[in-house]
Amino acid sequence: MSDFADLARRALRDGALNADDRSRVDRSTEQPSRVDAGTVEALGRVLAAYRRLDDVLSPESLIPATLAHVEDVTRMLKGARGPYREQLTAVASEFAQFGGWMLAQVRRDDEAVALLTQALELADAIDDGTLAAQALNFRGYLARRQGRQQGVARWYAAAAHTPGAVWRRSGRPTTR
Repeated sequence: MSDFADLARRALRDGALNADDRSRVDRSTEQPSRVDAGTVEALGRVLAAYRRLDDVLSPESLIPATLAHVEDVTRMLKGARGPYREQLTAVASEFAQFGGWMLAQVRRDDEAVALLTQALELADAIDDGTLAAQALNFRGYLARRQGRQQGVARWYAAAAHTPGAVWRRSGRPTTR
């Protein structure tokens, strides 16, 4: 990872978290088996900060730090145990989805598919239909960008018929 990506990742994390949150995340990164509710909530706030930045910055500027955070959260999840593992899995799925979305915007299609597949697998691991539907919906977006109409229909239909998905009035799955 580039020095810039590492600095951006730390700046974003530090900007979204207070000192106690940073301490929790650092401890859980070093000892993932000790993940707690505060850590999961803090990571969710970091993801929310990325989403806000996506509204005003180019995907190219966010991708390196986003992908680094996807790796961080995924690594933490591998060692996580206890009652908050499922919540951490949901956050990891959302991070992977966001990373896939960012990559799809700049047409790094193969990498986007890999992250969206990871997001879907994580959602399935915790039986979260809404997260699964969102990952499938993003695959439909990618197919539309590629001009593959059958793929658009396939992925959007799969999203629409995902068991357990909760939908907004806009016809898209809800997000957290």
